[in-house]
Amino acid sequence: KLTSNDWPSKLNLTAADLKQIETYKRNLPKPSEFDESLLKDIRDVAIQNSDLSLTEIAFRKKAYLVDPDHSSIQTIVESLFKNGTLSESASIKDIANAIGTYVQTTYDYRPDSNGEDVWNDVQTTINAGEGDCEDLTILIASLLMNALKHKGYSDSEVRTLVTVSAGKLTVDGGEVGHTFVKFADSLGQPANWALDATSKSEAVSFSSLNFHEVFAFNDRVW
Repeated sequence: KLTSNDWPSKLNLTAADLKQIETYKRNLPKPSEFDESLLKDIRDVAIQNSDLSLTEIAFRKKAYLVDPDHSSIQTIVESLFKNGTLSESASIKDIANAIGTYVQTTYDYRPDSNGEDVWNDVQTTINAGEGDCEDLTILIASLLMNALKHKGYSDSEVRTLVTVSAGKLTVDGGEVGHTFVKFADSLGQPANWALDATSKSEAVSFSSLNFHEVFAFNDRVW
């Protein structure tokens, strides 16, 4: 193993070599100095050259909003376990229904105004005490994922169990954009349960919905 004192001689580096290395080190950008706009441009070019639909591209840009490890999400989940709303012995479906009921009774549904389609992060929704379909769905998904980690599932297992399903719901002969929390009741089973953040009902079979899924995501893109 080379130490900081002997690595130059072991590598046969001259004083000029060391000076050049120091010059390179000083010129390296710090993580905070990377050009974020350039990274965004690279991402946008990659997306434009893919075969993704415009709808899916729009949904993909929202994936980062699911945040099961947010401190406020953790605080809420801990309080729900502490007050008995959630139980570690309960099934995934029961936990999902309990979290759905909590969100539906604690947060008001308020659609976006003026035709806007703004998707908020979990802290914004928590602070406002309200949100539209996407906001409340993202909140439920984040809470459910955190609760399952509390129950003992690993990060990778939780990501296979819970996603946000974004797409088009057929209503009165027309299609409207909508989201559901989609989950499986156990590992190895298909995610065939859907929880509607805007409804007071419990989870229903996903296959029973007249819904065309465009994109599924959680804190990772699928």
